[in-house]
Amino acid sequence: MQAAQYLDREEKDRLKELITFFGYRVPHLQMVKVDKMIYITQLYHYGAHGELVTNAPFLSLSRGPHSPVIKSVMEELIKNRTIYIEENPSEIESANPCLLIKCDSPSTPTLPAAILNTLEAVLKEWGKEKFGKVLDYLTRTIPFISTPYRNPIDFRKIPPFTGLQEVLDLRQRTLIHRFVKSPWEEVGDGRDSRPDRAPVSIHEILEIYLCLCGTAPQGILSHDYHGFDVKKVLEILQMLDHGDGQGLGKKETLISKATECTHLLARSGCFKYTNEKVAFQAGMFFLKKMGYRLDQDFLKTNSFNGKGYQETKAWFERIIKEN
Repeated sequence: MQAAQYLDREEKDRLKELITFFGYRVPHLQMVKVDKMIYITQLYHYGAHGELVTNAPFLSLSRGPHSPVIKSVMEELIKNRTIYIEENPSEIESANPCLLIKCDSPSTPTLPAAILNTLEAVLKEWGKEKFGKVLDYLTRTIPFISTPYRNPIDFRKIPPFTGLQEVLDLRQRTLIHRFVKSPWEEVGDGRDSRPDRAPVSIHEILEIYLCLCGTAPQGILSHDYHGFDVKKVLEILQMLDHGDGQGLGKKETLISKATECTHLLARSGCFKYTNEKVAFQAGMFFLKKMGYRLDQDFLKTNSFNGKGYQETKAWFERIIKEN
């Protein structure tokens, strides 16, 4: 319980209320799922309101976001018999029982109405989901992906926006990984894309980045993962969305849009050692979404070497094949 001693009383009481809320309302709440549910609550609430539910730190670990502080407070609640542990057969191996957290009577609500509404939304969406599905979701959330292994996840470095809690599903991730390996193959159409909007979403760019880092569509980040700069990527996408490209050219063609996206990302330094590769793949992915075919023979024998806007645009014009 050492971690909890660094919390002030108000913060500790808030964590206790969050834990007992889920312990009372979630019928099959695995002990390992408690801090995950609180992380999701933090994610949803910060994205919608720009405010943190708790100041308890979360670390980026191989099994998703984890908070030793929440675990410590939970142990204190168990010791005080506010909550208790019940053993149930594991969903994976019956000989290995999992520990469930139970609470017979929740704390008297003291949380603001906005947080209570967020809790209800999280409960409805994730309360009955198995731990594996929760973990798959958590390890594709932007705050987690942006944080290097074993580092604290700092929500305040990320501008809040309504899509913060969204992730790509496994089918979408698999599609992007196939594209990165073979960009000339079909990846779908551009029904969700418009030339006057940002060419690709931040989630698509991140999956391209993860693929280039060697992470499988359903895989966990490696221990040597370096994270990325969320704020810069969002700023670039916002510039593209509003047509502000720092004088880099008009938006009359889709090629110009793809070029601008690639050029801005390549100069940003957002993605450490794979920055230029991510930028080029993002531009190509946009063109594929908008219905263009890419020249397989040329891509197999030539590497992208665009150093400026015009060179990048010329490259995209070269790799496009007429339909």
